[in-house]
Amino acid sequence: NNNNDIKNSAGRPEMVILVYDIQKKKNIGTIVRSAVAFGVAKILIVGKRKDVKTFGHQRTRDFMQFIYFDKLEEAVNYL
Repeated sequence: NNNNDIKNSAGRPEMVILVYDIQKKKNIGTIVRSAVAFGVAKILIVGKRKDVKTFGHQRTRDFMQFIYFDKLEEAVNYL
C-alpha cells in the first residue's frame, strides 16, 4: 500500500503511529493519550510483547485501534 491511499471517512489521510520495541508500559499510555488528541486512528506496535499495557491511558484506548507486528518490515509493508 501507498501511504497516500490510506484515507479516513472524511477523505483525509489517516494518521497512524508506529511504535517499535516499547520498553516501558508508561510510555504507551502517554502515546495513546496524545494520539487520540491529535486524531490518530491506529497505533502499530512492533515487538515481541503482544500484551502491551496502556498504563495511564485514561480510557482513551477505547478510541484507538492497535495492530501488532513481530517485525518492523511487516509494519512498514502494512503502510
